[in-house]
Amino acid sequence: MILDAQSNSETKSLPKNVKSIKFFGHSLAKADYAYFRSIFDFYNIYDSNIDIIYYYYNFDDNLNILENQIESIYSLLDNYGKSFSGKLEKKGDNLVHKLSLEGRLKIKEMDVNYANKLLIANVRDKI
Repeated sequence: MILDAQSNSETKSLPKNVKSIKFFGHSLAKADYAYFRSIFDFYNIYDSNIDIIYYYYNFDDNLNILENQIESIYSLLDNYGKSFSGKLEKKGDNLVHKLSLEGRLKIKEMDVNYANKLLIANVRDKI
């Protein structure tokens, strides 16, 4: 909001045409649902060809980071599907499966290496 207010232009925070929506560093908690719902509604993810890509960092091999991330993503998208109304209301129950079957739901691990104080990120597909 600050950037939009300071820019004094007609530009929008969200570009009109995108191929993918990428997230990293979000807790995906219920408090974030309104934020995600606004983005997903704006891009009409059910009927679009937009990929939804979630990046995560496995900071502790002893924790089930990937499993926890998958559960959070499923919960987020399941709750988003329940918000559908009108002709999409019945289709909301299959949102996660639809995105998965179409290859539009992706979860990727980020490998982060610190070399010479430069951050070098390498993305590796997990699903």
